[in-house]
Amino acid sequence: MSNSNTLQALAERCEQASGPDREINKDILLALGYSWRGMNYWHSDDNRAWEGSISFTASLDAALKLVPDGWRWAVSTTNDDPPCAFGHPPDKSFWIEDTPAATPALALCAFALRARAAIDAPHDP
Repeated sequence: MSNSNTLQALAERCEQASGPDREINKDILLALGYSWRGMNYWHSDDNRAWEGSISFTASLDAALKLVPDGWRWAVSTTNDDPPCAFGHPPDKSFWIEDTPAATPALALCAFALRARAAIDAPHDP
């Protein structure tokens, strides 16, 4: 499975989750090239540790760390619909539409993973 496909599958898991999920959090780090060594998650390419919370599915602040630099995004909630996230890259070449999920953090997490997948497999406008 390509990294783009892995990120898309993780986004789907976020959209289907009923709440925060530690296994999804760990799988996100693995997809980003981090593995547990000693007392932290370390990146395999440059041996740097992940900084900050890994509670991507529980915290908007943690999920925000997954959004690629420069991307514009928003999270929307209404009384009747589940929270969803959407946005676009800096060049506005395409949109990632409504990534609904049970919580705002899960929606933003799904959006960020779809954005990263789009970078790995460029979108045809």
